[in-house]
Amino acid sequence: MDVVKTADWILDLGPEGGDEGGRLIAAGTPEEVAEIDGSWTGQVLRDVLRGKVYRRVTPRESENDGLSRSAIALDRDEYRPMERITDITVVGAREHNLKNVSLAVPREKLVVFSGVSGSGKTSMALDTIYAEGQRRYVESLSAYARQFLGDIQKPKVDQVEGLSPAIAIEQKGAGRNPRSTVGTITEIYDYLRVIYAQIGEVYCPDCQIPAGAQSSSEVVERLTEEFRGKRIMLLAPLETEKGGDYDDALARLRKEGYLRCRIDGVVHRLDEGIELDRRRNHSLEAVIDRLEISDDERGRLGEAVETAFNKGEGRLVVARLDGGDDIAISRHISCPSCGKSFEKLTPQMFAFNRAHDISASGMCPACQGLGTQQGLAEAAVIRSDKLSIAEGAIDLWGKPKGMFRALLEAAGNALGFDLHTPLREMTQAARTALFFGDETRWISCSERGIEFQYLGVFPAVDRTLRLTPQLRDRLGQVLSDVPCSTCGGTRLIPQSRAARLRGVPIAELCSWPLAQTRAFFDQLSLNPREQQVVGEVLTEIRSRLRFLEEVGLGYISLDRRAPTLSGGEAQRIRLASQIGSGLTGVLYVLDEPTIGLHPRDNALLLSALEHLRDLNNTVIVVEHDSDTLNKADYVVDFGPGAGNSGGEVVATGTPGEIRQNQRSLTGAFLSGRRAVPVPRQRRVGTGKAIEIIGAREHNLKDIHAVFPLGTMTVVTGVSGSGKSTLVNDTLHRALACALHKAQFIPGAHDEVRGTSFVDKVILIDQEPIGSSSLSNPATYSGVFDVLRDLFAQVPEAKMRGYTARRFSTNVPGGRCERCWGYGKRHIEMHFLPDVWVECEDCHGLRYNRETLEITFGGVSIGEVLQMPVEVALEHFQRVPRVRRLLQTLCDVGLGYMELGQSATTLSGGEAQRLKLASELARPSTGRTVYILDEPTTGLHFADTERLLDVLNRLVDQGNTVIMIEHNVMVIQAADWIIDLGPEGGDAGGYIVVAGTPEDVAACERSHTGAVLRRTLAQKMPAVSTSKDARDAVALVETEKQGLEEEPEEDVPSEGPAPPWKTDGIAWHTSDNRLREGRQPLWKGALIFWIIDQIKKIAPVSVVWSNQHLVSVYPERARRWIAFRTDSWQFVTMEVRIPKGSFDGDKLRKQLDLKPFDELDDVPLYGSWSRVTMNGRIKTWTMVEIVAFRQEELDTEGFRSFLRAAYQLFMDHEAKGGKARSA
Repeated sequence: MDVVKTADWILDLGPEGGDEGGRLIAAGTPEEVAEIDGSWTGQVLRDVLRGKVYRRVTPRESENDGLSRSAIALDRDEYRPMERITDITVVGAREHNLKNVSLAVPREKLVVFSGVSGSGKTSMALDTIYAEGQRRYVESLSAYARQFLGDIQKPKVDQVEGLSPAIAIEQKGAGRNPRSTVGTITEIYDYLRVIYAQIGEVYCPDCQIPAGAQSSSEVVERLTEEFRGKRIMLLAPLETEKGGDYDDALARLRKEGYLRCRIDGVVHRLDEGIELDRRRNHSLEAVIDRLEISDDERGRLGEAVETAFNKGEGRLVVARLDGGDDIAISRHISCPSCGKSFEKLTPQMFAFNRAHDISASGMCPACQGLGTQQGLAEAAVIRSDKLSIAEGAIDLWGKPKGMFRALLEAAGNALGFDLHTPLREMTQAARTALFFGDETRWISCSERGIEFQYLGVFPAVDRTLRLTPQLRDRLGQVLSDVPCSTCGGTRLIPQSRAARLRGVPIAELCSWPLAQTRAFFDQLSLNPREQQVVGEVLTEIRSRLRFLEEVGLGYISLDRRAPTLSGGEAQRIRLASQIGSGLTGVLYVLDEPTIGLHPRDNALLLSALEHLRDLNNTVIVVEHDSDTLNKADYVVDFGPGAGNSGGEVVATGTPGEIRQNQRSLTGAFLSGRRAVPVPRQRRVGTGKAIEIIGAREHNLKDIHAVFPLGTMTVVTGVSGSGKSTLVNDTLHRALACALHKAQFIPGAHDEVRGTSFVDKVILIDQEPIGSSSLSNPATYSGVFDVLRDLFAQVPEAKMRGYTARRFSTNVPGGRCERCWGYGKRHIEMHFLPDVWVECEDCHGLRYNRETLEITFGGVSIGEVLQMPVEVALEHFQRVPRVRRLLQTLCDVGLGYMELGQSATTLSGGEAQRLKLASELARPSTGRTVYILDEPTTGLHFADTERLLDVLNRLVDQGNTVIMIEHNVMVIQAADWIIDLGPEGGDAGGYIVVAGTPEDVAACERSHTGAVLRRTLAQKMPAVSTSKDARDAVALVETEKQGLEEEPEEDVPSEGPAPPWKTDGIAWHTSDNRLREGRQPLWKGALIFWIIDQIKKIAPVSVVWSNQHLVSVYPERARRWIAFRTDSWQFVTMEVRIPKGSFDGDKLRKQLDLKPFDELDDVPLYGSWSRVTMNGRIKTWTMVEIVAFRQEELDTEGFRSFLRAAYQLFMDHEAKGGKARSA
């Protein structure tokens, strides 16, 4: 009836079927037919038009006994009106950790599923509701059609009612196909091909001028105007092939009555003997006429032009008899300057994918339409583009000298590049000549008396790589995909590249940000003919571009390659496509669409979601973003915890009702009852920094970025502002090359400074951790190796001769051979979806019977792999090595995850946190830089709170954390912010502001600052230390001047004095509250005791007035000992000694401070040494001792070290150290 009610006209036949039908019962509009009582269709339609929905009711047997089938059909009670379906009802959902959940979700509303990670929200939204909707659709198809579709198993649920056709927009990439671009994914490029083919202009690729076709009359008019009063000769070019029979061609001309011809530019009489060398290719032209141009000769000229076109197959040549260049003219599309002919533009000429007819395709034959080729990027051969060639800008050449310099100067003079011009100031033509040369041209070097060909930098390197294995081995690691040297990365043939729409080539148009492309088409006006041809196509392009910009993608370009898109960008592209489709009555399920979006852009995305809802669609969003939660019509909060502690619906209702619900963790954060507190003071850091100078990769505008060490630094900015380019492509790669000799090509920059202050750099991204189903959290984190060793040490295992290899699932021996250690078997169902079923031999435990007989604490290793991390932690509490590894997994919020969960099922956020946990479990030098890319992806407010604790623990150990983040909770907790922008794409790439969150909030130009102003105003004000933070960055300048010391005391500031100023002793020993007000684990008496031991050795003075530092000065000397008190876990004692005074291994043995893993009564973990030697200052070494309690230091070894260190320090000061009073 949904179709019938929308009809313009209805013809209703009946009244029954078969012999009782065949008559026209009613005819008219739906409203008119509804008023006819004799029409069955009219009676049902009457209620449908009133808003009622009908369902089929099976006739009761008692009411229809003895009635025929037709009699049942006549029963009007067979159709019963019911209320419109208002909810999607789920009964008994048990997928994953869902605990028999029943739920009613309102239809045609914006519904948000929230809850901590692992609480079951995705299991309900995607794995139950969407999966059931998709399964029903697939099952409605024929068996033949189903075999080509994806496998969808029936979810574990009793009943789902009220479903609509379901579409899922998940956080997955846009595919790895190198031919796919944003333009092809959105189909905008297909419409562009049509527009360029229909109303684009043909341009000559060589002359860069419009090409066109000319009729005979137009040619006559042109020649009359151009050569009036002058004698010309009209010739018709003839097609001949090399080695062809020229005698036959000349004979045909004689037979046709021609008197003259021109061969290779020389006119010959045909009645004369003409000898031609058949081994050469000759140009042969028939002389049509020779005449003087005048109005009287117009008729003769017209006949000659027509004859020339016919003889020359649409081409003719005009030769001036008084001298001058010939002019080639074509009836076809051709260049008026060089005469080259071109095909008519077609959509296929702009396609860069393979076609059945390669000759009709626009695909570049050199790169096969990929736009790239294997080679060296400019960054791999250019040392600095601020230098000239003569100054050594080309790394492979150095500073050219002797003959090589003379040859380069000759090549530069001939091809147009200068050896003394900095590379960045060269024109594009000069750079092209320098890098790609001209192998068709011979260049003379008069100074050396030789001629040579200049191939260019890249072709020469490419040829050398093929010929020199040694150089190939050396440079092979830095080879990468570079733009195709033939098409320049445009993927197209020359004619397609040259064609223009209102003066803009298609490749240039596709390289613009979408916002600029949209503005171009919004301003594009069409004449009536063009409107008729491409009017609808233009409307479609404008619509799709508008939707892409509305979901926050205005900064990306149509030629952006699909594999380079993040999961969030790919998801928003699919969302824009769905908005553009205009579907109604559909169920949309979205998984965290705000990923990668700056808070400023959330409003655009939410408007798009509301637009989908307003089209009478049901929109279910799995999301943690507070803006999205507050905009929802209905919220379903899952929990209360994760894994086995979750899987329940904690609260449902409007956002206001959720805020008031005391059981809802989400409501607690939304209402402000619970929040991540703003730190009372920001860390100053170590006083050192890493600098990236002159960063200019992609859209970065030659910026100078300073990252303070020993702090948590967050890089912010709107999408496309350059965050990933600065942090991942430039900073990480530059540090990896400097510290680990990695074979990366960092983003273009001039210099990186400060690498000597750090030991290693670790990138923790969201890439999958493995492609094998046997890979799991246990194997990746390393705890599985420890578990295998542990089970191999069980007495029963030793008796049987089992080794750790026996407990591996990757090799035969101990694993179940029926399922190969997977615990499940894959069953192919052919025309039904394939299924994974539990192995009937091992029952999902992965191992054979003999291996499972070995138990530890009453459980087998197969049962351990089925345990959630938090359960395993409790079981192995008394095994320090296992406990430490499992504790780190819990610390990053993965306690709900099973140890044996397949790595292929992990989300990007889970994979990133698993990597973080693995790094946390490794020994730390306290000089590591951790780089994270949006670590809060997929995290609830409570999960983010826990993650911040982990990251703060890393920084408290002396490490540096640098992350890209949009989450305001993380940004406001940072020590330092670098805000890029102000916009995305070409309008970004600048540092808008750098400083503490309070500094950024004060910046009116910063979009991040606008968000921070709102959030910080709602929080308890922090103790402002922005002056300290700025001083830390300013110390970079101190380092440049060669100074060794860092500031000892805070600079006095206006306003009330902070507590460490008014009573520094109390602040450091009894009243100290660190970040978020946390009380330290160590006792203040520890510092008093150590200072007492020092005073027994020598008279010293102590400075307590620094926020994070207690300094000890001997008489008339610089600082000797410092206590860093900014960690809640321990005190770091730094002792200054002359370089080479102590052997590190001997000192560690003398002090005998055991790693925290070996101290069962200490709530800290770590296998790293607590005594390290740090030679970061010119003539000094800093001995760093991690102190926790007095008993460990109350030894003769420690007192002996203090005495020796003091004597060595004072002797060094006396010899040359500059004295400094306390």
